Amino acid sequence: EDKNIDVPEGRITKDNYFAIGDYRIKRGKGSVRWPAPEKTMPVRTYKVMKLLWLKSVLLGEHPLSIGPTGSVKTTMAMDFLINDLGLDPETQRAHYNTDAFDFLQRLEIKDMRTRWDDQDFVKGMRKGNPTFVDELDKPKNPAHFGAVNQATGSGWLVLPNGEVLIARPGWFLVAACNYP
Repeated sequence: EDKNIDVPEGRITKDNYFAIGDYRIKRGKGSVRWPAPEKTMPVRTYKVMKLLWLKSVLLGEHPLSIGPTGSVKTTMAMDFLINDLGLDPETQRAHYNTDAFDFLQRLEIKDMRTRWDDQDFVKGMRKGNPTFVDELDKPKNPAHFGAVNQATGSGWLVLPNGEVLIARPGWFLVAACNYP
């Protein structure tokens, strides 16, 4: 099922291709089409990856980039979200001690009262902004994957405060992780 997502004009061509520069991919199942360069350059891989991400987002999927440390996964994802799509993503970085609460809400004391404070993952779902999670593979406790899988699979979460949060239209997750 296609979802309505606003993308800058010129990214979907009249003949139903997704396009970034000279690189095109046919909507639906098909192969990537690009002009035959004289020699292979890293730029080609970069553009093709962004094009495949665009296709995933337009089809309602959540792109995941897996690669070695230092392979510009984060830079490429932020460039895709901010410069190519013109969006304002929420960003969250996982680390060794990240748990499910780090993705959802934290109990904080403010003005002599305790309250649940939304984390960036939840803020993105509330606003309908995409969320970028870096280092998704780092946490030692895999409990955070339950929250990520629930949100990306069904579009809703039950938060620690008992609230059922349904993602607003336009929310999707882009994540980056290293090889296992």
